[in-house]
Amino acid sequence: DFPKWEKYTEEYQLRLGENFYLPVDYGMICIKSYQTKEKKYSKQKLQEILTKNFTQFSKEMEEKGIQITDKNVMIEFADNKCQVSASITSVEKIGKYEPAEMKKISVDERQENDESD
Repeated sequence: DFPKWEKYTEEYQLRLGENFYLPVDYGMICIKSYQTKEKKYSKQKLQEILTKNFTQFSKEMEEKGIQITDKNVMIEFADNKCQVSASITSVEKIGKYEPAEMKKISVDERQENDESD
């Protein structure tokens, strides 16, 4: 019965060895409640806070191995409110390197599979 809250989940798939994944997941669900407070900032102070938060976010992304190639941040002030819009272009690895397995093929096997005639 929390008026304001956030929910975080972490899930992992159970596996045997390195590549045999089982159809079983386990994980954790964390719920944190919070309270909001209204506070007035000058435009300059608010811009400093938002810039610091975005810089920290960018640093965390780069620590995870995500390369940010382009970022566009817009801070707009209107009617005693502030709105931040950001667009990020990033490059991240989605695969992993694995050594290829060399397979030896005998002369007989090569001739059976050769359909060039």
